[in-house]
Amino acid sequence: MRRTKLVCSAGLALLCAIVASAQVPPKSIALVHEVKPKVGADFEAAFKRHLEWHRQQKDTWALITWEIISGERSGRYVVISFGHDWKDFDDRAKFHEADEANVRLTLTPALDSVTDSYYLYRADLSAPMPDQTAPAPYDEVITFFLKPDAWPPDMENAIKKVNEAAKKSNYPFHGEWYELLNGGEDAMVLAIPHNNWADFQPPDKGFVAMLNDAYGEQLTRDLFSRFNRNVRAQRSEIIRYRADLSYVPQASQ
Repeated sequence: MRRTKLVCSAGLALLCAIVASAQVPPKSIALVHEVKPKVGADFEAAFKRHLEWHRQQKDTWALITWEIISGERSGRYVVISFGHDWKDFDDRAKFHEADEANVRLTLTPALDSVTDSYYLYRADLSAPMPDQTAPAPYDEVITFFLKPDAWPPDMENAIKKVNEAAKKSNYPFHGEWYELLNGGEDAMVLAIPHNNWADFQPPDKGFVAMLNDAYGEQLTRDLFSRFNRNVRAQRSEIIRYRADLSYVPQASQ
């Protein structure tokens, strides 16, 4: 009986993944490379040489880099290419082969490991910073690892209620949500931009107080309960934008 339940759970998880993949909006997939440099190697110099190769190839995909500066993954880098469809990866297959060859030539000696994953940008849940045209100097990144029996619509509705309360209260809360599609444990990620270190100071009115004013204590507790029902663990990090380690195609390309 237990084996049957496990098989059913796995089947439901696969079905959910298939359904989710059919609902991906256009140009909403982000390819994320988590890079762990080799101890003692000059990774940044090697990576700059690799980015120069991308410039010489007139690559049409941007590569935006952040350095993780807090938490257990401090010292690693996150390199992200945003705004893709699944079919774009087919179109890029030939370029990818050449890219991998250059990675082996310029980067491999400086690498401990690289882990790739694919995320979906959730525009329906996000409240981006108004008029932001470039990455913020810092982002506070909170990863919510979901329970095996998590019910995503429950968590998504709670996020929407929080956004509604912040908007009605003119509360200075902005963030972008991403959902893991493939490449790790089921998770949702919130990235909160900050213009400087002083910007990490929270408003005088706390987050919970804002929700209490908007919905009352009982509904606020219900919102937190929805998160607790679906989240197994969470991880908080600060990442620093590295323009010098990023590649952005020329506008004429």
